[in-house]
Amino acid sequence: MSGNISYLKIGSWTLPKRGLFVLFGSTLILVACSLDYSYGNLNTYVTSYLRKNNPQITYADWVFVSQSKTIFGAILSPFGGEVARRLGIRLSLIIGSIIYAGGYLLTYFSLDWGLWPVVFTIGAFHGIGYGLTYTPAISSILKWFPAHKGTFASIAVAGYGFGSVIWNPVETAFVNPGNEEAQYPNGTTSGDKYFTDEDLLGRVPYLFLLIGGSIALMQIISILAIRDPSDDEERELLGNMTILMEDLVEKEDKSLHSVKPKGAVKTWAFWIFYISFFSMNLLTLFISNYQKAFGLQFIDDDKFLSLASTLQNVMNGASRIFWGIIYDKFGYKFTMMFVTCISTAFAASFGNIVFLEKNSTGVKIFFAVWSCGVYATNPGAYACFPPQIMKCFGPKHNATLYGLIFTASIFCSIVLLTVAQTLFPIIGYTGMFAVTGLVGALSIVVTLTWREELDEEEEVEKKEVI
Repeated sequence: MSGNISYLKIGSWTLPKRGLFVLFGSTLILVACSLDYSYGNLNTYVTSYLRKNNPQITYADWVFVSQSKTIFGAILSPFGGEVARRLGIRLSLIIGSIIYAGGYLLTYFSLDWGLWPVVFTIGAFHGIGYGLTYTPAISSILKWFPAHKGTFASIAVAGYGFGSVIWNPVETAFVNPGNEEAQYPNGTTSGDKYFTDEDLLGRVPYLFLLIGGSIALMQIISILAIRDPSDDEERELLGNMTILMEDLVEKEDKSLHSVKPKGAVKTWAFWIFYISFFSMNLLTLFISNYQKAFGLQFIDDDKFLSLASTLQNVMNGASRIFWGIIYDKFGYKFTMMFVTCISTAFAASFGNIVFLEKNSTGVKIFFAVWSCGVYATNPGAYACFPPQIMKCFGPKHNATLYGLIFTASIFCSIVLLTVAQTLFPIIGYTGMFAVTGLVGALSIVVTLTWREELDEEEEVEKKEVI
């Protein structure tokens, strides 16, 4: 291989050295973006703190924080791709990083202003920052590694999954080093438990200074490492891909073709991605938001719940790499069917924990295994989407198209907000897990309709191509 790019030989792979720096930077910035995977942990501390001034606030109200992040992230994600394309990826990352880290730093103050300021500084700021950083970072990796899109995108996406391996134990160690137990509210002997220890609650605002500063440091390092390949570099990378992959018959000029968003949305492939994203994301949102609050009803051990959350996020990160490799080897339909079927089964049956004895070894094992089961499979969907979208629609608008598919999160938020305020008080956690399983089945149904022909140029040639 010759050209302007310097390569590194690793086994049978010849990889661009600059691309490996981009991979590192993108993975690190996704670790920084991953704080929402510790929302279930933060919910217990932040809600307990807010109840000092407003005892009517409950864990269910955290849904406004988490879904403001989801909604703003979904709205900004398509524009994040366009901002990166028009102004450059680094400017997009800088703007998003300032907003994201700034929001968590401001939460030091907003905690004393009430729930809605917290919704804004945590949820909205996180969503805006996420929308301006996540898709451009993933898109850059896909451009640097066109022959191994699934594998290398999944490594970066694993950073998003592994992030809570850092955040959960740090949050618990900082806020609750003495493993204080949560308590039932005054006058009650059942339902949700909250933390009331004054020293514990006094550490909650300072936690957000620690989080915000850590995020800012990671983002600075990431921004220095990430850049898109130039047009000449991208042509060289695509040319090398054609040489290395004998089953690729498309030539370089055809590989550079990209479908405009208005053409992509006319294809059934786009809507398979959209519905599957909605289904898998809604499943993740409920588990991540309420899992720990649910667990506190049966397990009076905050450190164990934090450990279980850490283990599940090890699975969250590792599974993304595993499923990315499976995707590269076996393709989209095979991988997604495994991912959706298994994660849906675990989510739907999570509520069976109610049949086990509180604080027993059995209930702890069940909680840990089912948590890990969901996160060993569900994240595989996010390893499949970015490379398959690029495979179907080309590289130029990949970040924008992934952002459009991410707008399915808005509908997830509407459903979750509605259900949390209406159905949840009636059917409780157990019923909600069953409903979550039914939603997961949507992805199974649409994935069954996938045909490999949807990958082919005949599908793309019918649409507007640039």
